[in-house]
Amino acid sequence: MAAAHSSDHAADGAYHRGAMDIAEQKKTWNGFMTATMWVSALVGASVLILSMVFGAGIAWPIATLTALAGTLIAGALLGRGAIWYVVFGGLGLLVLGVGGLAQWVIGLLG
Repeated sequence: MAAAHSSDHAADGAYHRGAMDIAEQKKTWNGFMTATMWVSALVGASVLILSMVFGAGIAWPIATLTALAGTLIAGALLGRGAIWYVVFGGLGLLVLGVGGLAQWVIGLLG
């Protein structure tokens, strides 16, 4: 089993700091950080909407638009690409559409 790792060490068998190829570890770390950023933004926007609606009594469309503006500004500050704006813009429109549909149905039933 030790022979499988012999290419990572010098001919004398001594450990040499920085000699190992860490390309895979860097790709894994970058993927983890990207996923963390996306999930954090989604959770942050959700908490912002919910706290404005239920905590401050702000109307849900205003809360949604505020959270949407916050995520778009965060994307600009973080230098995110077009996919950031497409995803969060689409989610904002989806929330507004589903919320509007729900209010319309409630208005029909009530």
